[in-house]
This record gives sequence, structure tokens and C-alpha cells, in this order.
Amino acid sequence: MAVRKMQSQRADRTALLELEQPGGFAPEDDTAHQEDSAASSSARDHATNRAQDASPIRRRRRNARRFTLDSRWSRIAAGVICAIVAGALAFAFVQVRAWLMRSPRFRVGPVSSIAVSGNRTVPAHSIQKLFSADAGESVFRVPLAERRAQIESFPWVQQAAVMRLWPNQLRVHVTERTPVAFVREGDMIQLIDAHGVLLGLPGAAAQHYSFPVLIGIADSDPLSMRVARVGLYQQFAAALDAKGGHIASRLDQVDVSDPEDIRATFMGAGRQPVVHFGSAHFLARYQAYQDHLADWLRQYPQLRSVDLRYGRDVVLDTGAADAASATGKPAAGTVSAKPATTLAAAPPRHATSHRAHAGSAHTSHKPSHTHAGGVKRKRVHAPAHKERGHRVLHPLMHVVSGV
Repeated sequence: MAVRKMQSQRADRTALLELEQPGGFAPEDDTAHQEDSAASSSARDHATNRAQDASPIRRRRRNARRFTLDSRWSRIAAGVICAIVAGALAFAFVQVRAWLMRSPRFRVGPVSSIAVSGNRTVPAHSIQKLFSADAGESVFRVPLAERRAQIESFPWVQQAAVMRLWPNQLRVHVTERTPVAFVREGDMIQLIDAHGVLLGLPGAAAQHYSFPVLIGIADSDPLSMRVARVGLYQQFAAALDAKGGHIASRLDQVDVSDPEDIRATFMGAGRQPVVHFGSAHFLARYQAYQDHLADWLRQYPQLRSVDLRYGRDVVLDTGAADAASATGKPAAGTVSAKPATTLAAAPPRHATSHRAHAGSAHTSHKPSHTHAGGVKRKRVHAPAHKERGHRVLHPLMHVVSGV
């Protein structure tokens, strides 16, 4: 009760003070209150401005923090999804592969069912036999690269292709080598292609080839040498056919052992001489040879060789010494009991016949004789020697000028 009484008295005093000052506060208190209100308002405005300025930064920081958390969880989720997909694909691949390997639908049939095309010389059964280990296996187990290498190991096969066909078929296509000439080495005859590969004769199929025989190529030669000599023959044949005369088809033998002197014989009635063509002007020299061959054979039936390397001078190996040695008597037109002489080294193509023999100290010149056709010939005795790779046995050599 005492407390209530004290509170009532305090309230009465407060009411009396308010009656004395209707504004509720003394003037000096009102000024202080206004100052406090202004300061408080300024502080509130400043705090508001700071809050407004700071709110975008807070929002960016808050968003960045939220994005970082979201990205991390997104990456984790994406990694889990990718792992699941990869595992599913791997499992599916393993299952499909196992099905392809085990399914009877994809098993290769007998080797006779393998199709082989492009072969003319290599028998199809020889190629099919290489797939014996693959019969009954899945077509997807066949080692295509290995089988192709085995097929290309055949000398006659230049290139091969092995293909799978749905669902269980195999097909082989081969490209065989194309021979360009025969090669004689001793008593053995082989074929050779433009790449220098020697090919065995394919039995009866060899009757379908009509090529000249190349001399000077051996199986023991490096491949690069064989390629070069075959190329030399092809260049020679192309030059002879440059004007469409099909002269190369009349070649019988071509000696390519000396790149500086191609020697050839042509098909014809009776014995044909060896023609020395040198290394250039093949067509012009052949035409000169053809223009005078009938006259030379009429005068020298045993003509052995014709050397066309000296420009307008031609050296003839008449073979007269062989006839004389066989009968024991000098042959007609020969000069007996004379010292043997030797031909000088081959002169330049523009040199005259006099220069051709000027280098020999033992060369004896006889008076020129005029033969049929007004061609002058000089007789020169020569001993046995090997001239540019061609064996000459004591012939009577004639240098024909003006050819």
C-alpha cells in the first residue's frame, strides 16, 4: 500500500509540471532535444547510405558464395553422371563384342567361299589356303592386315586388299605385277616387271607373253640396279617407237649390261647381227642400220655386229676370220699373213675414221676399196679382244664411212 501511495504522489507531481509547461518540456530542453534529433537523423541517414552502398557488395558476395557452392555440387553431379554413362557404354560394348564373337551368324564359312578377284596368274586356291585358320571363326576375328601381308608375299602379287562383308563373308582383290620383258641368266629364263622384280614363268601362261630377252640382269643384282637396267630398256624401246613404227616389237634380245652401249638384235630371217646403239639417238641409228643392212648382209653373209656409235662411221664385224679358221683357208676379201692390229679406243661420235685409228701405233691402213653402192670401207686386222663387252674372235673389221 505504501508503494502505491508513493507512485500516486509521483504521478501527481508530473501532471502539475505538464500543466505549468504545455509543450511538455522546458525551452532549453527542447533545443537540446532538437539537436539530439538532428544528430540522430544524420547518423541514421549516414548509416542508411552506407547500408545502401554495402548492399550490392553483400549481395555479390552472397551470390558468389552461393554460386561456388552450387558449381562444386554441379561438378560433382556431372562427374557422377559421366561415370555412370561411361560405365554403361563400356558394359554395352563388352556385351556387343562378346555377341559378335560368339554368334554363329558371323562365323566364316569354308575357305572355298572366300571370293578372290583380280588374279590371272596366282591360283585362287593358293590365296584361299591362307585363311584356313579363320574357317569357323567369327569374321571379326580375322586379322586382315596379316592376311594382306601374306598375300602380297607372292612374287606375282603387287598389291592386295582384304575386306569383310556383312554378315560373315570375306573378299580378296589382288593387283598382279605386269611383266615387261624376259630375263636370261645362264640357262634360266624369267620374267621381270618395271619395278625390277623377277618373276618365275607361270607355266602355260608364259605362252601369252611376247617380249624380248634382256641380258645383263641377274637375281643376285641389287634391286636398284635391276630397276635402273629395266628402265634403260624401256627408254630404248620407247625411243624406237617414238614415231609409231612399232620397232620395239621386233626386238629379239637387248643387252643392258653397259649403260653406255645398248646392244640389240632384231628378229628376222637367218642370222641377225648385234647392233651397238650406244646411249642416244636410238631411232636415227636404227634407221641407218635398216637402210644399209641388206647391202651389208649381201657382201658379208656372216656379219656378226654393227657398231653405230661413231656418228657417220660404222664399224662392221664381218666374222670372216671365223670362216677362215673353220676351212683353213683365208676367206674372200680377207688379207692374210699380215700383222694383227687393234682398234683404238672409241672416239667421240663426231670423229672421222682416221681419228678412230690414230691412237694405235700398229694400225695399218690399206687403200680404200669402193664396193656396191659407192660406200668406201677400210680394212683393219684385229686380234682377239673384248670390245665394249662383246666377244670378237679375230674378225676382219671394216670401218664404213658416210653412213
